[in-house]
Amino acid sequence: MAYAGTISFADGTVLHQWLLIESSSQLAEMCVKEGLSALCDAKAESRRKEVLGERLLMKKIFGIDTPIMHNADRMPYIENSDSHISIAHTKGYLAIALNHHHCMGIDVEQYQRRVLNVRNGFLNEAEQQWLKADDELAHMIAWTAKEAIFKTIGDRSRVKSYRNEIIIHPFATPHIGRQISHIGTFKSEDFALQTLLTATHILTLSTKIRY
Repeated sequence: MAYAGTISFADGTVLHQWLLIESSSQLAEMCVKEGLSALCDAKAESRRKEVLGERLLMKKIFGIDTPIMHNADRMPYIENSDSHISIAHTKGYLAIALNHHHCMGIDVEQYQRRVLNVRNGFLNEAEQQWLKADDELAHMIAWTAKEAIFKTIGDRSRVKSYRNEIIIHPFATPHIGRQISHIGTFKSEDFALQTLLTATHILTLSTKIRY
């Protein structure tokens, strides 16, 4: 597994990246060498890689075994720590973001994800008006933005309608290799969004705007 460095954001969030290029059995061997548990009851190979990769990356970040805990909403947290954490995966890629001051959320997707066929399921009517129906890249940005905001909210019971309550404001679709700043809203709360378009995937960070 290759450590791919960090990305630092203006709000203090630091995102750590790993490339999941090994099999789950190879990752398990790496865990053992690092003094980490290699046990994983996930059935899917992709999920086993994610779980074992998370353990290795947390050890890389903190220098010691730092388990990732999950609350009742399956949101991650670090026990006995004030640091806020958010995790995202896509095929061959793992990202763990940390912020010592406030909650945030990240989401990542590969460009191959087919989102146009499900636009009615995650975009409200107003969003469908300004998002061109054939602009797959813009739809993927909107998808990751809504996911990142949802993770920032951190309480599933607050979100009654993912489609209608989490709103993405209009943005200009950037070229691959660029980064954009845009805005999202959940009820009366505004969220600052930073979306990075790398050569292989789209990554969005969400933080709540405090006026």
